Amino acid sequence: MYTQGWYDYDRKIGKGRAPIPSKEVEQHIAKYASAFRKKNMLPSPPKKLSKEEIVNRILFPLVNEGFKILEENIAQRPSDIDVIYLYGYGWPNWRGKLLKV
Repeated sequence: MYTQGWYDYDRKIGKGRAPIPSKEVEQHIAKYASAFRKKNMLPSPPKKLSKEEIVNRILFPLVNEGFKILEENIAQRPSDIDVIYLYGYGWPNWRGKLLKV
C-alpha cells in the first residue's frame, strides 16, 4: 500500500484514517522555501494569512473566471457556471451558488 504524500497515516491512530502532516514533506517544503527566499522569490518571513484572506484567494478567481466566461458567451447563464462549479469542481452545494445573480 502506498502511504507517502502530504500526510502520513498511522494505523494506531483513528484506525489509520487520521491524517498526520508528514515530517518529510515539511522538511522538503522548508528546504525549498529557504532557497526561494534567498533568491527573493518568496517573502521573508512568510506572511500569515487570515481565514478570510485564504477564502478570498480561492473564491475571487473562480467568480472572476465565471463572469469572463459569461462575457465571452461561452456560457449562457450564471446557473450554467454554477453547475460546472458544483459537479465539475466539487463545490459544496450547501455553500450556495457562486454566481447567483
